[in-house]
Amino acid sequence: MWNIVLVVGLLWWCSTTRVVHSRVLQLRDMPFVEAARALGGGDRYIIFHHILINCKEVIYAKFALAVASAMLTEASLSFLGLGDPLNISWGEMIHFAFSRGGFSNDMWWWYLPPGLMICACVLGFVMIAMQPERSQKALEL
Repeated sequence: MWNIVLVVGLLWWCSTTRVVHSRVLQLRDMPFVEAARALGGGDRYIIFHHILINCKEVIYAKFALAVASAMLTEASLSFLGLGDPLNISWGEMIHFAFSRGGFSNDMWWWYLPPGLMICACVLGFVMIAMQPERSQKALEL
């Protein structure tokens, strides 16, 4: 299980870094950052009190989407038989249903509940990721 966590973590930090970097570059030229610099604010003060505060929505959204993607990846790897057989997961349950004839014998109670739970959890994290975006739109109105 820790191998899956390590590989997923090492491969997915690039997209988050790219998005946060573009947001930081956008904020760097904003008037409130220039005003803080003109008033004598140091780099560390500006980073922690202005830049990171305004990047938190992007970081929260990318984190929630990364968790949803990691859940789908783990379920997919477990379904393919590449997960840890000692840890029971929803992907492992679907794998056992598939390998023992649950799909071909139309035993929907073997594969439908884990599939629905994967969908519900991923949808929940996607909805959490969309929440900062909704609150930002409400502030603009």
